[in-house]
Amino acid sequence: YTYYTLDWMWPFESGNDEYDTMLGNLAVDEDLIFTIEIKTTAEANVDPTVDDGITPPQTGDNTQLALWIVIAVSSFVVFIILVIIQKKEKRRSKAEA
Repeated sequence: YTYYTLDWMWPFESGNDEYDTMLGNLAVDEDLIFTIEIKTTAEANVDPTVDDGITPPQTGDNTQLALWIVIAVSSFVVFIILVIIQKKEKRRSKAEA
């Protein structure tokens, strides 16, 4: 990447007041168009250890998938244990009745 600095210079300041005034008056009635052309060349860096100060964009998801799998499995196990406990309590209450 690179940074570009564009400086604006008032085009109606040539040192000739009559000519500058004429150009200023023309600018009131007509649009002035200025074109900026920037030519660049990009090159690939084949050495992955050199970063040249460039931070690559983050792509993909960097969350810890294993952590979320452990949490999901643990939650499922706790759910199954609670269902089993609830069924045992229902059997006990029916037997006591």
